[in-house]
Amino acid sequence: MKAALAAILTCAALTACVTTSQTGSSSASNAAIPDTSSIGQSLNAYRASNGLGALTRNAALDRAAAGHAAYMAQTDTLSHTGSGGSNFSRRIRDTGYCFGGHGAENISGGYSSEAQAMQAWTNSPGHQRNLLNRNVTQYGYGVSGSYRVMVFANGC
Repeated sequence: MKAALAAILTCAALTACVTTSQTGSSSASNAAIPDTSSIGQSLNAYRASNGLGALTRNAALDRAAAGHAAYMAQTDTLSHTGSGGSNFSRRIRDTGYCFGGHGAENISGGYSSEAQAMQAWTNSPGHQRNLLNRNVTQYGYGVSGSYRVMVFANGC
């Protein structure tokens, strides 16, 4: 029960931190939160260099990504299978996002920056395929410690 409560609180804190970080707030309370604003620029520059349109960031997808990053950090496990055996599509739907059926998830562990994670993903055929998926229109991103999650989806 304590572990479940800690996971919920961690997820809620990370979701708030991602939102706070995006607003450019420089308060001391989020000074240790990694700046994730560059990840979208990197993602969309990579897509553009491959002839694809930009994706837009979605708060519900951010919550799904942040929750899974928190779960992986808490369990010290790098896996697409999450809490309760969940997969990325279930985690996306659980946020209330109207999932249109096309989606993917990239995860990483052990990298200290968005640039390192993006470099690893672009060098991996499977992750690269997700980054360049023509059927998605939105993305979300979450970080917990060295665990990073990016989810991609199309809405209804």
